[in-house]
Amino acid sequence: MKILAADISPKMLEVLARKARDADVSDSIVPIHIRTYALMEKLKQLGYTQIDGAYSTYGAINTEPQLEQLFRTLHSLIRPEGHLVLGVWNKYCLYEMLGYSLKLKPSMAFARMTNPVPVGKSRFCVNSYAYSVASLKKHLDKLFKLRKVYGVQILLPASNLIRYLPPEPLVSLVKRIDVMLESHYPWNRLGDHFLGVYSRI
Repeated sequence: MKILAADISPKMLEVLARKARDADVSDSIVPIHIRTYALMEKLKQLGYTQIDGAYSTYGAINTEPQLEQLFRTLHSLIRPEGHLVLGVWNKYCLYEMLGYSLKLKPSMAFARMTNPVPVGKSRFCVNSYAYSVASLKKHLDKLFKLRKVYGVQILLPASNLIRYLPPEPLVSLVKRIDVMLESHYPWNRLGDHFLGVYSRI
């Protein structure tokens, strides 16, 4: 089995290669330095015309300027009945909306409601797009079908707000509640991120 790992950052690929060596799995990892618009051509050059599935880590989808093209490319590459798993920076973050409202910072509480979300209103260093499960559907329609949604960090602060973590043992309790809620509506739509599991149509 081969895992094709694509990124626009050479430094991230260097980190991946180092970790793969440390874990003794280098033979299974194929690092690819590329922008998404050239993904199809690059994979064909490497001899890959179909893949079993694809996973996008948190935030990558939100900073992709050619989202429709990326999904069409992935639809062409993924085998029938294959899966696409997307970690997406969510448009509706319960923790941010409540927390910043209590701190009387409404512009931050609802910063994700306006796209693109400008630098300074998110943890990204570029303008980014926040997506809800519903708003992402229009980009995936007729290509991939939503199968499952998991909320990520629903009651816990996001990584950029980690200083607001409650003390132990309260944080352990909140983590357990988060896990209990992560697959249940509407909580699975209210995390800092959501994990969407899709199947190819």
